[in-house]
Amino acid sequence: MRENVIFYESFSGRGALCNPEALFTYLLVQGDMQSMEHVWAMRDPHEKSIFDAKYGRLRNVRSVILESDEYWRELCTAKYLFNNATFPPSFTKRPEQVYTNTWHGTPLKTMGYDSNEGPHGARNILRNFCQADFLVSPNSFTTNQMYRSAYRLEGIYRGAIIEQGYPRIDYQFEGEREVAETKEVLEAFGLGPLDGQVVVYAPTWKGPDFQNPVNEAHLLLDRALQLEEATGLRVLLKVHQQVYKMALEIPEIKSYLIPHSIPANKVLSIADVLVTDYSSIFFDFLASEKPMIFFAPDQTQYNSTRGVYLDELPGPILDSIEELIATLKCLGTGGGLDPITSHEEARSRAKALYCSKETGNSTKRVVDIVMRGNPDQLPLVTDFSTAKEALLLYIGGMRNNGITTAALNLLQNLDYERFDVSIFAPQKSGSRPEYLYDRIPSSVRQFLRQGTHPLSRGRNDKMKAFLESTETSLRDMDPEVQEVFDAEWQRCFGATQFDYIVDFSGYAGFWSHILLAGQARKSYSVWQHNDLLRDRDKTVNGKKPNFTSLNSQFNSYRFFDNVVSVSEDLRNVNRKNLSEYAYPTVFGFSRNSLDTNKIRSAMELEPSADTRGEIKDLNFRNIEAVFDGLLERYSQREIQRELSDALLRQALFSSRGTTRFVTAGRLSPEKNQARLLKAFADVFSEFPNIELIILGDGALREELQALTKELGIDAAVTFTGMVDNPLDLMKRCDCFVLSSDYEGQPMVLLEASCLRLPIITVNFGSIGQSLPEERGVVVEQDVNELSQAMRSFVLSDNRLEVRFDFQAYNHEVVDEFYTAIGAVQTVRSQAERFLA
Repeated sequence: MRENVIFYESFSGRGALCNPEALFTYLLVQGDMQSMEHVWAMRDPHEKSIFDAKYGRLRNVRSVILESDEYWRELCTAKYLFNNATFPPSFTKRPEQVYTNTWHGTPLKTMGYDSNEGPHGARNILRNFCQADFLVSPNSFTTNQMYRSAYRLEGIYRGAIIEQGYPRIDYQFEGEREVAETKEVLEAFGLGPLDGQVVVYAPTWKGPDFQNPVNEAHLLLDRALQLEEATGLRVLLKVHQQVYKMALEIPEIKSYLIPHSIPANKVLSIADVLVTDYSSIFFDFLASEKPMIFFAPDQTQYNSTRGVYLDELPGPILDSIEELIATLKCLGTGGGLDPITSHEEARSRAKALYCSKETGNSTKRVVDIVMRGNPDQLPLVTDFSTAKEALLLYIGGMRNNGITTAALNLLQNLDYERFDVSIFAPQKSGSRPEYLYDRIPSSVRQFLRQGTHPLSRGRNDKMKAFLESTETSLRDMDPEVQEVFDAEWQRCFGATQFDYIVDFSGYAGFWSHILLAGQARKSYSVWQHNDLLRDRDKTVNGKKPNFTSLNSQFNSYRFFDNVVSVSEDLRNVNRKNLSEYAYPTVFGFSRNSLDTNKIRSAMELEPSADTRGEIKDLNFRNIEAVFDGLLERYSQREIQRELSDALLRQALFSSRGTTRFVTAGRLSPEKNQARLLKAFADVFSEFPNIELIILGDGALREELQALTKELGIDAAVTFTGMVDNPLDLMKRCDCFVLSSDYEGQPMVLLEASCLRLPIITVNFGSIGQSLPEERGVVVEQDVNELSQAMRSFVLSDNRLEVRFDFQAYNHEVVDEFYTAIGAVQTVRSQAERFLA
């Protein structure tokens, strides 16, 4: 760690810009900072050469190319870090470093969880904020609306917010000499003459997301030319840093385009009027008390897609170039269109709200706090506590499987008045269906893991050896291995602490050890969703896919306060089989909860009343005629998914008078669908009008399909693969059948009970709590017994619907969850919650 090195990065290395640049310029000339070395990250070699040419004479200033070896060396060893956006996903702040994130504007546009990108777009920003020791805020609006709310720092952030104005705005308080120098610099770049009134036109970026802006450079140039010709004012074009490179490709724009290397706030100091749209630059310009105009011809569309926070803007909002020209012509006349007088009161109110800290000394105040120990005892915002208990759940790989379903169901049923809930999960990808993320409640904070902590080969080998160890006597972890898990926690969560940390997946020690590296003020818990010893030794295609991961999981149990199975019977099985890994007293149980909304929707015979109702009930002979109309109201992904399910329903249930058996689950050895197929074949030989629908997919699909042909039942058996809403298909069947060798708590039996389906299942270790006698028929794990039960069902006319109170069940199991993690429910009794 080099105590005298400061590392700066702005907008992912796009130059020496914004607040970090203002801090850098200030620190260079401070007498007590002359021993400091300054390192800048640059993305573009051309920008680097410009920077080096300007500061190369200074021995204590240098630059590095973003994400080069030199970049990582400087970033990882510098004592002080300044960034106005985010460091890359692999960055991990060391405990000795002081990281200040200055951000880059008061938010006008919706941010973080409030924006269309939501948690996915916020993932690296949230990670950076949680690692930062200091966050810079220009005003209380930014503190509360952006940091506390939009990026969900309320309840978890453990650093401090410096609410003392923006360093970059100090440039707007420079004297006449500095303003004259700025004009000279701009004129040297060919932007003169600047001896009259100056209009700065500063629109923001447009497009689907921040990394893919629309190229509007030609349009912006045309507008600048039109404004200058019609008004006689000098128009300078300040484009968003995401659009700047596109603008450079137009030779004619050079005499209008403000160079990236000139601080925007220096340019604002020479402007007589600002024209913008949704750019937060107007908040900075408020400090000058000069007029501004909002030119927003696409305002309605922009608000509907991106959204803004403010209802009132401190200037006229115009939607045509003709209106803009007319307003600029009235500038300074005192007439009705003159923005100086028409919005004087609105500017005054806005300045009081957003610029009360801007006095020209913000840079000094930030440096005093971060680097000088806050000699003037400036106030900091440090209290982010709430009355809620903080709960973190690792919910697994977000695959379409039972663990993910159980986790999402649990999230639907937690008490958000009592708990501040966060999840730890992988970021979205092609193998992780987006609709699963759509089911996460909006109240949940999402730490979506992006990238990995970089490891040396030696540490990676040590971590791998530790995770693959089968020694149950192992009690101590190699300090270097512990440092790996500590660093990954720091990379993902920073200094964040929780009351309860839960590994709800429970299938790999790697994730458990990351969670155990965090600070849980009350308890650490890990879940067991199956007979894990049998699952560890399960063979699929000649291999044991879970052997290593579950071995490492078993070896983590000694560090947990609670080892929780998903039923009481399963708790007894796992406690007996895994007694060498943990004390008997830490084993508990908590049954899985149900998604009540999904159950209610599936129980309706008519199409559900949600936004997709009309899609589900389409007449497919007319689909081409209505498809274009649907595209106007629904996303193509949404339509395709629903059409796929609806076509499947039509294909499966077009015939009448057929007895349909259904099963659902992973096509995997422990589910033993082969036994079910053999039993079905036996019954089919006697009753050829029966059908079997198998919902789900897995490694054994081809093998099972081959078995249906061998048994001569392939025409009567349908493999649906993965479907978005299996309950909708189950509801249309007559009897649910399960033939598993072992299960944890098979949620599908509960779901079948909710749908009032008769159930036939074979016996297994946790069946007692999974299916009480009144809800189904239990037979031994034998083909003949299973086929006899199915035959009896076909012959029986007595198909009484099973009734199951899933709401009361959910209240019970959520209380079990609280008890299992040590959070005994004391807020309201079960009866009170039920009545509410």
